[in-house]
Amino acid sequence: MTYLAELPVPRVRAHGRDAADCEQYAIDKVRDALRRVPGPVLEVQLLLESMSAGDWAVAHVDADGVMLHAHAMAPSVREAVDLMHERLHSQLRHLRRGSVAGG
Repeated sequence: MTYLAELPVPRVRAHGRDAADCEQYAIDKVRDALRRVPGPVLEVQLLLESMSAGDWAVAHVDADGVMLHAHAMAPSVREAVDLMHERLHSQLRHLRRGSVAGG
């Protein structure tokens, strides 16, 4: 069964100017990935960091008791968010098929 119910408001922590500028973009990308989760989404946390060594995007999602974690590092926060979105989407495909791989 696929739930298309309202998703919880993500808790977002952003560190650095570039990270703060990408908050809504990150929320939109995570909402896109979660739109067909096979159960209710109970919590969503995002961390965006802009650092000299590279920028990070991290998502922690509680999908009906299954904890999903996706993270990525890239030259820009926006690119990190895109990679994180791809990884989260991949985990959700596995979840819909009945097997979850961490990661």
